[in-house]
Amino acid sequence: PSPDPVRSFRVLATNSTDLQISWDPPAAASDCLVVLLQLRDLTLQSDRQFNATCSPPAEGLRLRVHPHRRYRLLATVLSDFGQSRPAMLSLRTPSARPNRSPSNFTAVGASSGAQLTWLPPPLPGRNGLLVGYRIRYRELPAESDVSATALGEDADIGDDDDESIVDGAVYKVTVPGDQLTHRLAGLKPLRRYAAQVAARTVNGTGRFTRWLVFSTLPGAYRLRPARLRDQNTESQLHGDVPLPEKIRIRPKDVTAIGKRDSILLSWTRPSALVIPDKYVIYYGSQLPKERLAGEISGDQDAYQIRNLVPNQYYFITIVAIKDGVQAETPLHEKTQSGT
Repeated sequence: PSPDPVRSFRVLATNSTDLQISWDPPAAASDCLVVLLQLRDLTLQSDRQFNATCSPPAEGLRLRVHPHRRYRLLATVLSDFGQSRPAMLSLRTPSARPNRSPSNFTAVGASSGAQLTWLPPPLPGRNGLLVGYRIRYRELPAESDVSATALGEDADIGDDDDESIVDGAVYKVTVPGDQLTHRLAGLKPLRRYAAQVAARTVNGTGRFTRWLVFSTLPGAYRLRPARLRDQNTESQLHGDVPLPEKIRIRPKDVTAIGKRDSILLSWTRPSALVIPDKYVIYYGSQLPKERLAGEISGDQDAYQIRNLVPNQYYFITIVAIKDGVQAETPLHEKTQSGT
């Protein structure tokens, strides 16, 4: 006959990363050779298994787990006669601070502000429902050559009140958890700034990104699109082609509307007198310019990127080209859910 199962199978989440497991031996304890424990991570669909004695330690058996995960735990008695039916328990571990920083953090500088955009941390590092994002930013000395590396590596988890990483005033902003963009206002034209962002759960602020250095633009320039992203601000300011020429051919009022399997882009031409030779549109789900979407003539003002995956963020780059000069307009949009 098959052996009896363990009795009074119990599991307790003592904190967000530890489980305390205990049980009573089966009724016919002499038949038990070993107890096979299987821990199934239902969030990431992964399994771990290991053997335990028929009688657990008095203080219970401790297992290391991850925060805010759904787990199923099975205990099966193995004997010379076969195996018992498994005893099964399910639970979700408590949440914790995020231990990963947001990804794809970028900035576009205007004359008196900057548009910041980012994506949530990877799922395994969120450690709970994201209730907000914490942004820190500061002005850099104009006379110094400060790099992101000089400002420091990723900030430690939970150091939201620590301003010792950099010198000078550090300003802080908190935005809701469903917001992936924020416009900094009140910045000075033609200055260098540094910013970083961290995700928040109910348990606190997680790991900040590295400091991102960006520059604001001359006073005549205004940031139009609400979702602009720019990873090449420095190259635009100091490249071979003057910035005003690039601004002159860049489309205005760019918008993106996500549909189930496509994204519709639209814009207005730079001016009545300026028509680019053509527009080249790129897109990607992980990085900008992963794929070429297509090319259209400069007198057109709309383009639809098709055959996309539902419920997916995409990075989009519209490149306006005229007489060899190129001006990029980066943005991002999410397709609608397939359900």
